[in-house]
Amino acid sequence: MKFNQVTLGAGCALMLGFTASAQDQSNARRFYFSANSGAAWQQPITVKEKDPLSGTITRERARFDTGLRLDVAGGYQFTDCLAGELEAGLIFNAVRGNSGNTRVNSEVDDFLQVPFFLNLVGRVPTHTGLKPFIGAGVGGIYTSLESVGYYFSTSTVDTDLVFAYQGLAGVRYEISRKVELGLAYKYTGTLNHTFDRLSTPTSGNQVHSVLASVLIRW
Repeated sequence: MKFNQVTLGAGCALMLGFTASAQDQSNARRFYFSANSGAAWQQPITVKEKDPLSGTITRERARFDTGLRLDVAGGYQFTDCLAGELEAGLIFNAVRGNSGNTRVNSEVDDFLQVPFFLNLVGRVPTHTGLKPFIGAGVGGIYTSLESVGYYFSTSTVDTDLVFAYQGLAGVRYEISRKVELGLAYKYTGTLNHTFDRLSTPTSGNQVHSVLASVLIRW
């Protein structure tokens, strides 16, 4: 009888130990870090300018070359299907030189944006190594209009901070229990910009990005 009690107690302790260990491992993989990089296509923005003499308002379109986007995020996996994350990054596009006659086109060479978002990301459960995901985020974008001078020196022409939002989707492949590699698409939009120094109101901008993605869990 005493032997059976000891055996039962040892078995319970062993099961509790395995359960605690599994929970620790699961919790340890709840946190993750992701990094993304790739091409960014910025849609044209509408620039409004007022003639100081006649008061006539003209609208021109500023266009951009294909640019670069980099971003990083830290997140927590609440469940197997839902995660929350904080993201920050950098979007760079050069203003196309022959896109119009506005002050943005004549005085600005580069359109530099620093987005920051709070994202909710849903992961589609599968029984394979492929991990599709979809998400949305809200936050802001700090925009800096840059001019390139002699010897490639740069100076800031104007800055702006506006509300921004984004949608994202993609798929990663789980190459190990802690590392996933894949591709992601992000659509990012903003409210209208107001550049005080240029006195040039512009429409909100929209950016489409295709990115290589890596995610590391711990």
